[in-house]
Amino acid sequence: MSTAELPTATILPISTQELAPRLRTALQATMFNSRRLITPRRISQIAEEAALSFVHFVNGVHDESTVQSLGYRLASDGLGHTAALAVVGALHESIWERYQSAMIDAPLSIGYSNALLAGYMEGREATLLEEQERARIGYNRAQAKLNQ
Repeated sequence: MSTAELPTATILPISTQELAPRLRTALQATMFNSRRLITPRRISQIAEEAALSFVHFVNGVHDESTVQSLGYRLASDGLGHTAALAVVGALHESIWERYQSAMIDAPLSIGYSNALLAGYMEGREATLLEEQERARIGYNRAQAKLNQ
């Protein structure tokens, strides 16, 4: 489902103050599964950014490129796939709990998550390519020293 087909939120709006603590908890639970050590301060910032981005998306600003950029930054920051999935899970839970009787907003949660994960995967791929390039350069240097 493209974002053009997604309905806007029609019931009670979700707030960043409500969503950010849930995201922070999900990220804290997975912080040791990430590729890099992410400070508690950065975890809070990521939770706030993701909450604000999601609230804008749910309230009608269906800008997939902004969401994909956030996903890309999550990968660049070193969040592992477990953390990315925890964010998606927390987003789904929050909106589905809030709108149990009116699942019209479920596609918004799914559309947002798809864009976030697409950006995350793109960022993770770029990071892997950078790591591979550094390994290749190191290998070539070692080979050059051996050949001297």
